[in-house]
Amino acid sequence: MPDTLISILREKVLPAAEALTPERLVLAHEAGKKPLGAYVPGDAPQGGTDAEEGEDLPGMLYPYQGHATLEIVFAVQGRAELALAGRRYALAEGDAGIILPHVPHLERIRNRNQGYHLLWLRVAPDHLSLHSSSYSRGTRFQLVRGASIPRSGAIGRCFESAAEESATRGPLWLQLVRARMVEGLALAIRHIETHGPGRNPDQSRQGSVDVAKAFIQSHFSQDLSLELIASEVFLSPNYFSSLFTQVAGKTVIEYLHEVRIDEAKRLLAETDLPIRQVARRVGIPSPSYFCRLFRRTTGRAAKDFRQQALKR
Repeated sequence: MPDTLISILREKVLPAAEALTPERLVLAHEAGKKPLGAYVPGDAPQGGTDAEEGEDLPGMLYPYQGHATLEIVFAVQGRAELALAGRRYALAEGDAGIILPHVPHLERIRNRNQGYHLLWLRVAPDHLSLHSSSYSRGTRFQLVRGASIPRSGAIGRCFESAAEESATRGPLWLQLVRARMVEGLALAIRHIETHGPGRNPDQSRQGSVDVAKAFIQSHFSQDLSLELIASEVFLSPNYFSSLFTQVAGKTVIEYLHEVRIDEAKRLLAETDLPIRQVARRVGIPSPSYFCRLFRRTTGRAAKDFRQQALKR
């Protein structure tokens, strides 16, 4: 994708941003494109019912959930669907979507016999990342990294401002959304042309770990796996696990346990919830495992920690 990223941005994405209308803009409320209907997790796309054996479908690979960062998607080619906030939307060439943080979403096949190509932009804490997702009957689902742009400030603020305008919908909101998107894309194109599609691997590595940490902090009460966390930063589980350990100085699971035990300490000290409920609240369904993990991490039993906290 890096070889063609500039042409895609210049020839497809930038003109689409300049021509945005409410009918071409997917938003998680009633101001934009009209939904096709409700989204029910697990329902089948058009043109078939059950997935074929071994078939990779985007809705099967990534869960329906929100991310901690702002995302913007552009339909480059073909027809797809976007499930967003409980509704289904068609994505045809020239359409765009603004997905606010923590709003559940996923991309879907519109029809098994029709392919598509989407370009995603993620506004991470310290960088902007672009990646391409596509589906075709022959090659099935593919996800390819495109570029990582360090946040100089101006680029990120453009897309964040566009998202704010789309959410508040004040006077001339659509004109302002178009202007901010066009400006952000133009600055991104200029940066990539000048600096390449991401020449600072350390910054990209740190950004991926920061996004993963933010996701863990927001979802630690859920059933998290290495595979699920790695999918948030579009890396393979093995590579992500190694990268996280190198950058953070601890494993992904160690960090997850750290976040869960910190919240457990707060619940034990500030509430009278039974220990089994504290364990469930922090994402550990087994009380016995929670007690072993708490003792191993803190050096004290959970009940002893609570008793000492109550004496203060």
